[in-house]
This record gives sequence, structure tokens and C-alpha cells, in this order.
Amino acid sequence: MVVFVKLLGVAMVVLGVIFLTSPRAIKKYMAFWTKGKRAYAGGVLSILVGIMFLVAASQCRVPWVVALLGIWAVIKGIFLFTLGPEKITSQLKWWAARPLVILRIAALLALTFGTLLICSA
Repeated sequence: MVVFVKLLGVAMVVLGVIFLTSPRAIKKYMAFWTKGKRAYAGGVLSILVGIMFLVAASQCRVPWVVALLGIWAVIKGIFLFTLGPEKITSQLKWWAARPLVILRIAALLALTFGTLLICSA
């Protein structure tokens, strides 16, 4: 389980670096989630990742960080289901319209959370 947490942290770091160097890639990533019912798939994925984090937290070096991120992921997944695809699409389009500097800050946050996850696992 700890390996899963670390791998997800590495994936977040990689995405953070890609998005930091090319913020337009964030727009493509967001556009992917706006098509069809992919928001629901994102909700399922978030809930599954959150549950995995909660299960793995007790085995990690800093369990409260992993547990907190797990709770956050489960709540995000529930919100994705309750808001529905139309609302999610409008939110993603709003974020995609932000200036590139804001998107770079978001990428920096992803990079930071990924590093925190790797260190906590």
C-alpha cells in the first residue's frame, strides 16, 4: 500500500513539473474531464484513491498527512457526483480561462502535494 501512495506522489510530481513547464497542458488535461460522463469516472477514481490512502495511512511514515489527503480525495469524489457533469464542466472551463501564471501556481501546488505525499509515505 505504501508503494501505491509513493507512486501516486511521483505521478503528482511528474504532472506538476509538466504543468509548470507547459501550463497549456493543464488546459488539455481539464478538457479531457469535460467530455461525456468522465466527471463521474473522476469521482469514482477519487473515492477509490481516497480509500486506498485511508487504508495505507497506518503504514506510512506520517500517517495523518496521508489520511488527510485520503479524506480530501473521498470528499472530492462525492462532490463530483453531487455537482454533476454540467457544473464540473463549467468549473473546469472557468479555471482553464485563468491566466497562465495562475495555472503555474496550481501546478506548483500539485508538485508540492506530490512531494509531501512521497515524503509522508
